[in-house]
Amino acid sequence: MRWNGVGVVRSSEPADQGGTIDVEFHDTGVHHAFSFDNSLGFTTADVSEEALALTAPGTGSDPARLSVQYLAAWDHESRNWTAELPAGEEPEGLALGAGWVAVATSARHIRVWTLGGMERIVWSFAGHLVTSSGRGDQIAVVTEDCIGSGGEEHKLSLTLHLIPPLERLGRPTIRSVVQNVPVPLTPQGEDDDKA
Repeated sequence: MRWNGVGVVRSSEPADQGGTIDVEFHDTGVHHAFSFDNSLGFTTADVSEEALALTAPGTGSDPARLSVQYLAAWDHESRNWTAELPAGEEPEGLALGAGWVAVATSARHIRVWTLGGMERIVWSFAGHLVTSSGRGDQIAVVTEDCIGSGGEEHKLSLTLHLIPPLERLGRPTIRSVVQNVPVPLTPQGEDDDKA
């Protein structure tokens, strides 16, 4: 599910079969390892020193959801919260930063919540999401665009956005620091098709 500089999040079974989710931290002096039941079918995770975030796709009449365990919360009541995504939106990417969590959705929206559970910002992105990653007040989003009539050429672009701090008064606005930087790809060779 996720491995990064803070820890590892593993699922013991495919999401549709339940199982458990194991969370381990590289620095056990910060947080201890823990496990919990995956009965909600979480498929994506991210972990930071502040929080564990998980997303689950919608099933039947149940909408897709984001679940956050705010590990740095002093109040046990506000430690765990869940948000439902709007109807028709499925989670495709997940990123944690300093005090925020972002979900990239199938509707090409990026939705940002505070770690306390307040949705703050929603904006759109172009192209198909490849990945997203957060750190501090920045979120990097890599998207793919197909070029050509048969879709044989693929172009990856990186955009880096700044998430405004919660202390800022007024309507928060997203500022793009880097826009549409090409991400190089190696063309597929003939030998790749035989593998």
